[in-house]
Formats: sequence, C-alpha cells, structure tokens
Amino acid sequence: SLLKQLEDEIRKTTDDKPLLDLLSDVWGYAVKFKQVQLRPIIWTILRKLGEKTPPAVLQALAERDAEGNLKNEALYNPLPPLLQKLVWEADWAERISLDADMEPTTYLEKVSGTILFQTMHPCVTQYCTNKLLVQSANLPFVSNTRDRKILTTQRRALTAASVAASTPGTASLIRGKASSSRKSDQASSGKAIAELRDFLTDSSGNKSIYRPQLFYAFLSILVVQHGSKKETFMGGADFLQCTLVSDILLSSGGPLPPAYQQVQTLARNLDECVEKGDISDEAIIRIQKLIRQIFQPDLNPDEVEMPTKKNVQETVKDDLSNATKRQLNRIVTESISVMKQADPQSLFLNPVTDKIAPNYSKVIKKPMCISMMEEKVANSLYNSVEDWQNDVKLMFNNCINYNRGQSGKWFRDEAQRQIKVFNDEIFPQARKLFKDELVKKQHELVSNRKRPVDDAPDLNPLPPSVKKRKKDKDDLAPSMPALASMLMADPFFVRIVLARVLKELRQGVRAGNALPLAHRAIPSLLQFLHLSRFSTQVCATQGKRFVVPGGGMETVDQPDDALNFVPYATLRNDLPLLLRLLIEAEVDAKVVVGEEWHDADRSTLLKPPPIDHSLWVISDQMEVSVSLIEGALVHVCQPGSTSEASLATTFEKFAVALRLVGVTLQHHRVFFQCLIAGILRHKAKLTKTARDKIVECWLDWLRSFKEGRATCAAHECFVMLLNEWSSIGNLVLPRDTMLEFTKKAVEAVNDAEYSGEKKFHNLWQSGDAEFAPVKKQYLRMLKMLPDSNANEWKGEVGLLTESETPSVAGVQDVAPEDAGEGAEPAE
Repeated sequence: SLLKQLEDEIRKTTDDKPLLDLLSDVWGYAVKFKQVQLRPIIWTILRKLGEKTPPAVLQALAERDAEGNLKNEALYNPLPPLLQKLVWEADWAERISLDADMEPTTYLEKVSGTILFQTMHPCVTQYCTNKLLVQSANLPFVSNTRDRKILTTQRRALTAASVAASTPGTASLIRGKASSSRKSDQASSGKAIAELRDFLTDSSGNKSIYRPQLFYAFLSILVVQHGSKKETFMGGADFLQCTLVSDILLSSGGPLPPAYQQVQTLARNLDECVEKGDISDEAIIRIQKLIRQIFQPDLNPDEVEMPTKKNVQETVKDDLSNATKRQLNRIVTESISVMKQADPQSLFLNPVTDKIAPNYSKVIKKPMCISMMEEKVANSLYNSVEDWQNDVKLMFNNCINYNRGQSGKWFRDEAQRQIKVFNDEIFPQARKLFKDELVKKQHELVSNRKRPVDDAPDLNPLPPSVKKRKKDKDDLAPSMPALASMLMADPFFVRIVLARVLKELRQGVRAGNALPLAHRAIPSLLQFLHLSRFSTQVCATQGKRFVVPGGGMETVDQPDDALNFVPYATLRNDLPLLLRLLIEAEVDAKVVVGEEWHDADRSTLLKPPPIDHSLWVISDQMEVSVSLIEGALVHVCQPGSTSEASLATTFEKFAVALRLVGVTLQHHRVFFQCLIAGILRHKAKLTKTARDKIVECWLDWLRSFKEGRATCAAHECFVMLLNEWSSIGNLVLPRDTMLEFTKKAVEAVNDAEYSGEKKFHNLWQSGDAEFAPVKKQYLRMLKMLPDSNANEWKGEVGLLTESETPSVAGVQDVAPEDAGEGAEPAE
C-alpha cells in the first residue's frame, strides 16, 4: 500500500528535482544491494522523467559484465520502448565516438557490442537472408522486362496488399518454391522492415517519426557493413544492405529528417525504375540531377551543359557521319572503278617515280594517283565527295603541270579528256548518290527518335570529381554520398542499368551504325555502373571521401588513374570489342540456318578474322566491362537469341574474351548461376557439339585461374551444370560422360595447387568450409550413381585409401539407401 501511494505521488509530481533526488537514493539499494521491491519505484521515476532521464542512469542500464550480458537486465527489460531507445542512444554515444576515424573492421567490432546492434541485427539478418530476396538479387542478368518485373515483387512485400498482389510467374524463375512458401518469405521481409521501423521511430498518433540519433546509428552500421565488403561490382545478395537502405527510406511512416530528403528522392526514383523493369532517358536525367546535388553541391549549375537544340543536332551529325561513311566509301569506290575504265592506258593508276619521269618529285610537290585514292578510301579518310573531287583535280593538274611543251601535248590532251568525263559524268552521279543517301539516313535517324529534336533530353555524363567531407561532431546524419552510393549499388537497380546498356548495344548502337561513345545514353549509364562499383570504397571511409567517376568521354593515358581511366577504357576500348562479338554471334546464327547469306559468302563468314587478344584492357579493375561481357553471353545462351547449332561457335568466342579480361572470374557465382539458367532452357534440344564446347570452355576457365581453383564458384557451378544436365536425361549427358567431365575438372583444379592441403582429396577429407559447396555438388552427383560407379570414380580421383573397402566408402559419403539408378537429384 505504501509503495502504491509512493508511485501515485511520483506520477503527480511536476518538479524534476525531487524525482532525481529520489532516484539517486533508491538506485543504490535497488541495484547494488539487489532490493527487488524497490525496482517498481525506479521504473515509475524513469517513466515520469522520460527524455529527461540523466545520461549516467541510461549508461548504467547499458553496463555489461565480462561475458557481455547486461548487468541490470532485470531493470532494463520491463522498460517501455521509449526508455529502451534512450538506453540504446546513450550506449551508442558512449561506445562509438561520432567523429571516430576507424577502419570498417574495427568500427564493426566496436558497433557489434552495442545494444542497438544486438537488437536490430536479427532483423537485418532476417531481411538479408530471405530466400526469395537472395535468389532474386543473385540474378543480375534477366532476359526481358517482364521477368525483371516479376523478380522485383519481393521488393513490394512491405504490406499485406503487396503480398496478395504477388505475381504467380515467379515460380517459373525460382524453381521448387510453392506459392504459400513464396508468400511466407515475402511476409518475412516485410515483417523485418516493420520491426526495424518500430525500433527506429517514436509513434505519435497515426504517424511514426524517426529518432535522429537512432536513425543515424542504424544507417551508419549499414554503411560500414557495406564498406567491409570486397571491392566488387556485382555483389548480388551480398549487397542486400543496399536494398535494405532503400526500403527503409521508402517505407518511413512519417517524415524523415531534412538531411535525408535528397537521398529519399533518389531512392524513390531508382525504385520506380526497378518497379518498371527499365530505365528511361527521363529517369536518367532525374537521377543525374540528384547525384549532382548530393555529390557535387558546390558545382555551379551554369557550368553543367544543359540540353539545347544545337547539342542534339551535333549528336545527330556525329551519328550521321558514322552511319554514312561506309556509304561514301562505297560510292567513291564505284566511281573510281568507272575512272579506271575511262583510263585504258592506266596512266593515272600508280604513283609516278623519278625513274619513269625525270625530276618528277622536284616539280610535283603533292603527288596523287588512283591507287592513293583507294588507300584513303580503305582508311575512311574521305568525309565528303568534295574531298575526293579535290584529289581527282590534283591528280590531273599534276599531269598537266609536269608535261609541258610539245613532247607532253598527248599527256595533256589525255588528262583534259578524262577531266571532262569526270566533270560531266562521274562526279555528278557520285554527288547525287551521296546526297540521296545523306537525306535518307538523316530522315531515319530523326524519325527514329522518340522525342522531337528540339525536346531531346541532355544525357551527357556528369564531370568527374573527388571530394572530402569533414564530419561535424554535432551532425547526427551519416554521409549522404555514402548512402547514395549504396542506393546506386542496389543489385535490383544495377540489374536494370546492365540490361539497358546491353539492349542499346544490341539494338540502338548497331541500328544507328554508331560507336558506344556516340550513343546518347550509354556513357551516362556506364557512369552509374562505375559509381556503384566505387560504393564499397566510399562506405569504407564512412563517406569522408567520395567520388563521381568519369564518363569516359575525355582521353586518359594513365592506367593508374582508375577513377577516369577505367571508364575511358570501358567506353572506348572494351565496348566496341564486345559489340563486335555480338555482331559475330548474329552472323554465326544466320550462317548456320542459311538466312540472307549466299553460298559464296559463307566460307568467309564462318571464319571471321579473330579479335586480337592484346586489344582487351586486362585489369582487375575492369569489372564493369567483365559484367557486360558476362551479361551478353548469358543473353546469347538464351533460346531464340541464337540457334543450338551456332551456340558452340559463339560460346567459345565469349569464353575466350572472359578468360582474357575476367581476372576475378572464378568468384563470380551470380554470373555462373545465370549462365546455367540460360543453358538449361535449351533442355534436350542442346546439341552434343554445343555441350562439349561449353564443357571445354568451362574447363579452360578453371585452368586459367592461378590459385583457389578447387574452392572457387566456377568449380562448384561446373559440377552443378553437369548435375542439371544429367537430371534431364541421358540424351543430354550420359552418366559415363558426366564422370569423365568431372575427372577432368578434378585434374584441372589439382594442377594449380602446389600445396598438398589444397589438393582435391585433402580438401574433401578436411571438411574445409570454402570447399563445402563444391563437395555438396559432387555428393549430389554420387547419389545419382550406382554404388559401383560411385566408388570407381572416388578411387580414380584419390578419395579412397587402401584400407577402405568399397562398401565402407559407399556408406561414408553416398548414403546407399538414397542412391541408385532411379534416385531423384537433390536440389
């Protein structure tokens, strides 16, 4: 009764001083002397004080013992949510200095000891390990817009309505998942976001307002977690913290602090592109504007080139010159043939030497002949028919000027005759043909544009920049460039940008006869990809140093300048080579099925000149180029993109390119998974020639890796592909052939390992964690085999010792009761 009366008096008190005095008196008895009956008094006082609770009390509630457990857990657990959040904030402020300059690993070690991290980490883990979300994020290359929309339904799982609207088509892309399981997984990700939002906000009526310090601390954790990742480009599910940042910004129940408005707008624009499955020119412009505001706030808007009619007309002119030069060369070549017919003695065919005409080089300072014109045509040095006309006039005038006097009269007359033929017949016809082609091409280019020329948007990439941000101790907001770079690295958005670049290479560039550099959107899209590539580096410094990489438009000669040289090399060097591979793939498909090509052409088209391997820029920083080549190969492997008959020829060309530039290819699990999905769509229609070529190229990949072959993703996915083929039936891959292929894989991985511990058989026996996924695929293969075949294979690859009998070995790893001829393959 006395305790209840005291609690009522505490609730009625309006002065904080007696409450603080009472709290000081009671605290020692309740905490130090474990007087349990006094705890309700402390709870009542703290509820009354609320935000005015002394920091020392909050820090005392957050104290830990040697094992990391809360010393005052009995006092902490019954506290209402507001007071628990105050404890989190006090604990964070004490353990993590706001102006600390620490390495990501050190920062994460300190952060992992905070109550905030321990409270929210299960929700973050639940979100980032969601099965459907992981599978969707690990598909960076999707064939069409519809499939990209299907794979983004997981991102819409924030409300029950979005779960109900889930697209059934997801089952066709994610095997073995029932509808109820899919809805459960979607609900789990939405539940994780809802719980995180509740942890970070204070509810007021129907609104939820983020607590600035908690919001800052939580986002700082995600930033540093992303900064601790490997410096890779396509992180897939490893980059789901980036996706979580986007969903947290988009799912706020109330207004965000003003500092976050720009990144929230950026998240909303990126999410619209993800939801549509495509990124339009208008979206590119909006995203560029936001990036400039976040990364380059000091840049004068007047310094940024804005869209004008003149810019667009110059772009059309550049595209036009690329498109019509070949037509000009063709017209000049045909006209030169007519000139040869008008010169039966071949007087003007070859260069004149001093031996033929004494002192010719002293009289004629600028010689010209038909052969020299043909050489200029071959090098595309003529920009107009008038340039060629000037060379023709020079050639005839040289003849007239040298052949003076009576002895040269015949040569002068012959030159005059041919000049008349050229002026009256040859040149007027050539000029008319070229003019007609010019008008026709210009009409096609302008009519193909979705917008009028006057309204065409400006898609020039942003200027490169490197900036440093000095952290203010009182600034309760993380680095906005760090958050923006994470949004750009969201695997769902990266997938959209990659798809647009590959689409433009296949359609826009080739249709317009332009190079990637001259394309309107590709340089800006590449800048987005390079910006996402640098996201881990920006987050590793907690946004204290952030960059906008170059767009590749300006010439850069220093390979060490990754910020500008890598985009330059990608745009100027690697994309044209990739474009050639795409064209050759189309030619291969048409030659095989006999479309549009005459028999006389096929002998040369089947064996085009190989690409010079030295042309590729080989560096571990060219990840964007490698990803585009990977995406193009995945597209080529889709049924309908190429025929089964031409797949073997085309696959080998792309495989060689990847072997040259894919320095870290062995770890690109998301690429191999997408590649397997594309290959398996051929099902039983896959030819033996194509199958053997794919296996040969895959083994060449394994042999090209200098180390880590046995545990790499390429090895795991190779065996996975063989298992999938075998499960289709013997028509695609007989079991004996599968065993031969896996023996070659084991030989390939053993050849590179000098250490005995890294040999295949030692890794198998050691239980190495990195080797576990590879071993899982081999065990799956062994379960599909009879015991005798399985034991024979294990003996040939060195997995059986002399003391082991076949029956014992079969029991160890294969589980005979589940194995056999008719056993179903494990997922």
